[in-house]
Amino acid sequence: MKTVSPAAKYRPLLLATLAVVALPFALQLLGLSLTIGTVVVALAIAAMGLNLCIGYTGLVSFGHGTWFGIGAYGRG
Repeated sequence: MKTVSPAAKYRPLLLATLAVVALPFALQLLGLSLTIGTVVVALAIAAMGLNLCIGYTGLVSFGHGTWFGIGAYGRG
């Protein structure tokens, strides 16, 4: 049985945390607002959820379609 060290086990979580903490500073350097960063993070979460649904089950969730549909209707 292969044992995994705690550092290797939590490395993706640590990288994601560092990326979220660094996001406002990176956006400021690029001349973008925090609102754009919030939209980027929200869409990334939706994309990861859709990836999980399609990747493991092969089914497209109507919830994701509704999410993007409401967003498109609200922006228009």
